[in-house]
Amino acid sequence: NVLSKPLSRHTFLVGRYIGLMAVLLVNLAIMVLVLSGVLLFVGGFTVRIFEASFYVYLQLMIITAVALFFSSVTSPVISAICTVAFYLIGCTSSALPTLLAPSVSSRVAKRFIFLLYHLLPDLNILNINNLVVYNLPVAGGFLARAVIYTVMMVLVLLLAAGLAFRRRNLV
Repeated sequence: NVLSKPLSRHTFLVGRYIGLMAVLLVNLAIMVLVLSGVLLFVGGFTVRIFEASFYVYLQLMIITAVALFFSSVTSPVISAICTVAFYLIGCTSSALPTLLAPSVSSRVAKRFIFLLYHLLPDLNILNINNLVVYNLPVAGGFLARAVIYTVMMVLVLLLAAGLAFRRRNLV
């Protein structure tokens, strides 16, 4: 119904994205508060849980943009499969140079692995869970890099979603 109004498809997608992010923010805030309460009760609470939850929210921003992109291009089932695949690739791609490259003897294959490593998304750069658990400091400039990485990924994905959605026939 909304698309029958005088509203551009880009505006619709951005509004949908902002709405989804608001819902995810409320859900994440409730989950963090409940977790904090449980950890306070058992004596394991640390304020850094809020820092870690911020980085989880950055990951959610990227995954939501990916889901929105795939939903603009394909059917709901394929979109869900592609989004899950993106998440899995994003969580495992950082292991390519350390786990896969040493097991390959071909120089061409090693270069291909390193090319994949640089081309695939890396959601692990937004993961500070181990730093929080072991109370280790976050490197200087990490926050800025994480925010820039997230904003760039979201902008590219929303732009691509807008371009794909503009060409999609809704009838």
